Amino acid sequence: MTSNNTPEGIAAAKTEYSASYAAWKAMDGLFGEPFSWISAAAAPQWIYYKLEDAEIITQYGITSTPYAGIYAPKTWTFEASNIV
Repeated sequence: MTSNNTPEGIAAAKTEYSASYAAWKAMDGLFGEPFSWISAAAAPQWIYYKLEDAEIITQYGITSTPYAGIYAPKTWTFEASNIV
């Protein structure tokens, strides 16, 4: 992705640390600084990606930077819906 809705779908999060760490950066396929979403607060947080069309998700990954501290996820749930 190159923005919250480009090239397709919609990415959003409860909070973003700054525009430099926007939600869409979690969906861009790149890893590490500065290619990441960082929340503006500790848990609980959420991030989502609404696909344009139905997809089967076969894998996903979560990474954390060494300086993430209390902002690094320790537990999470992956949820999906077929509601359009």
